[in-house]
Amino acid sequence: KRLQELVQYKQQHGDTNVPQTPEYHDLWSWVFVQRRMYSLRMAGNASSMTDRRIGALEKLDFVWNMHEETWNQRFEELREYKSYHGDCLVPKNFTSNRILSKWVEMQRSQYKYLHSGQKSHLTPERVKMLEEVGFVWNVHEMKWKQRVEELNDFHEINGHTRIPAKANKTLLNWVRRQKSEYRKLVEGEKSHITEKRIELLRSAGLELLREDFQ
Repeated sequence: KRLQELVQYKQQHGDTNVPQTPEYHDLWSWVFVQRRMYSLRMAGNASSMTDRRIGALEKLDFVWNMHEETWNQRFEELREYKSYHGDCLVPKNFTSNRILSKWVEMQRSQYKYLHSGQKSHLTPERVKMLEEVGFVWNVHEMKWKQRVEELNDFHEINGHTRIPAKANKTLLNWVRRQKSEYRKLVEGEKSHITEKRIELLRSAGLELLREDFQ
């Protein structure tokens, strides 16, 4: 009975991803049980899922793992975003697809968990897939490095890093922030600047002498 209902659902909607709504409550519950039984069987545990049932469901292109299906769907949306915008930097306020915005942020959070030894849903395979399409794990770091490159270009052209406000106000304000962070470091206060960043700034021509900030 339920299998036939699922056949009819697919004929109407084009898939077997039954929603958890009052209208489809009984069918959704049955579909949930099928996925649960399949999972138990794959893990080698007792299950009512048989080869015959698996065959019947797979003829309908039944999705056994909805989490995987959803992740792959979001990934395809990310690829579409890149093909249109040229990058994977989906903004947090991307009104055209708020779900994709949240998903992108979730991948970055899961990546942090993965590298800190915490439980994470992000697998090495997913990391590879994301990196192959140019996914940026740390947007702040990427933007910081872009500013360093701008500073280095300015220094190479002009021979100094005294940036006129009319020339590039954004870069000027950024340089001021770096000097402010360096001053905090020298004075023993909490600072976002690191030794690596100091080295990169100096390599780009910015004079950061400890005695000048004391």
